[in-house]
Amino acid sequence: MSKSRKRRTSTESAQLIAAYVRENGSMPTQRTPPSGEQKRLAQALMGLRKLNRQGKLPDAAARILDDANPAWTARANYTDKSWQARADEFVAWVIQHGMPRRQATDLTERSLAEWLAEHRVHALNGRRPDRIKELNARLPGWRETPRKKNRSYSDSAQLIAAYFRENGSMPTLIPPHSGEQARLARTLSMLRTLNRQGKLPDEPRQILEEAHPGWVEGARISRERLWRARAEDLITWVTQHGRNPHWSAADSTERALASWVNRQRAHANHGRHPDRIKELNIRLPGWRRSPSSTPKPRAKPERNRPSERTKAGPAAARASGHMGGRPPVMTRNKFQTAHQLRTI
Repeated sequence: MSKSRKRRTSTESAQLIAAYVRENGSMPTQRTPPSGEQKRLAQALMGLRKLNRQGKLPDAAARILDDANPAWTARANYTDKSWQARADEFVAWVIQHGMPRRQATDLTERSLAEWLAEHRVHALNGRRPDRIKELNARLPGWRETPRKKNRSYSDSAQLIAAYFRENGSMPTLIPPHSGEQARLARTLSMLRTLNRQGKLPDEPRQILEEAHPGWVEGARISRERLWRARAEDLITWVTQHGRNPHWSAADSTERALASWVNRQRAHANHGRHPDRIKELNIRLPGWRRSPSSTPKPRAKPERNRPSERTKAGPAAARASGHMGGRPPVMTRNKFQTAHQLRTI
């Protein structure tokens, strides 16, 4: 049976706590380490504080703790210390780099941006007034979101023109979906909308016309160019093979062209894209005819092969002298004996 630990009196616990304060410069806490004498002293300190609030603490113990640390009755607020350290880090970052951004690649900057957004919400809802007051005093303007300087229409047009001269095409969102290219693509879409509404000034319109006369059409030109390239592929394929492509062909290129032709047939049936349908009628008469008479190269040869293989097996056996089937029960001798018995 284990020996129980001797229970200390309030005065003895106060003396030990006072000795700990003189040696370490702070009151014992339960934060670190999780066990041992320090934790026991921290638990004893909590008990002494409770007795002091209830007016039951002996005067001798109270005098010992007051001599060691006059503020021993106040519990340490580690949350405020942690916040103060975070605020110091945030202020130092802003002074050196500016306001942190959530989209940054640096983990520290993203973490500070989240911390900043949280305190902006506190300020809007009237929470943590002491902390908000300190941030206002140390860093005026921390609650304002920095905004990018808006470009004029002419500046945007010049950037888009420079992009076209460098890359040979107008900026698009595919790819990428972020960065300067995406910003230019969204700006170009806005300028096209303003031009259709008649609100675009003459200077940016002239800049874009000089860079690329077809800048107004946008993706429509790319789609038209893609359709014409596909039509050329179809005409070349039909000229080479002398028939329309079939959707069940073994060749993937033929199947893709057949699928494209089916879509064009649907457009023609519903009266869509009349200019494209008219061009196909002129350049490739009979393109709307269904290739139902086209032989299916994958299905017919395989259809007769199982029957041919089945017939080839018995033929090969007969050629080698094997007749197959169940052997006869009546031999020649048995047959002759039966015949003689019948005639007697």
